[in-house]
Amino acid sequence: LWKTCISAVISPSHFLSSDCWHDISFKVSPFSKYPKQIPQTNFSSFYSELPLYIIVLNYNNYLDTISCIESLNRVKYDNHKVVIVDNDSKNDSYKILKNYFKDIKIIKNECNSGYAGGNNLGIKYAINKSADILCILNNDTEIIEDFLTPLVERLVNNSYIGFIGPKNSK
Repeated sequence: LWKTCISAVISPSHFLSSDCWHDISFKVSPFSKYPKQIPQTNFSSFYSELPLYIIVLNYNNYLDTISCIESLNRVKYDNHKVVIVDNDSKNDSYKILKNYFKDIKIIKNECNSGYAGGNNLGIKYAINKSADILCILNNDTEIIEDFLTPLVERLVNNSYIGFIGPKNSK
């Protein structure tokens, strides 16, 4: 049972003719085990139980990835985990990130399978860990502490939404 994505582009279900593409299929059934509408007063306690995985793709750019992950330390969402996918970097990115972030799951892709393929590797990992919500975040992004709350709130309270992205207010 796959749930939903925040700020993500998901590639087609099956990739053809490449050993390094990752097959991933989804059954979209957003929040079927949860009530249709969550009262505003209960929202923060409700969403804190929903496992959310933030997937960050890295390719040869560990400095931006470090800044991005450090900004995620400010996130006001109780039940989130971060997964970094190193998309076969040609420099020491994987080793540096592995040494810098001891408590974060870092997946080494054996070949560069592109943006979609690399993110799908992280998505597959998160789904296997029972993620209810997925967030695809570019590694050159630094976030504000409550960026997830309005997205998750809108997602959970609208059963017809399976994908949502933030709006830049500037």
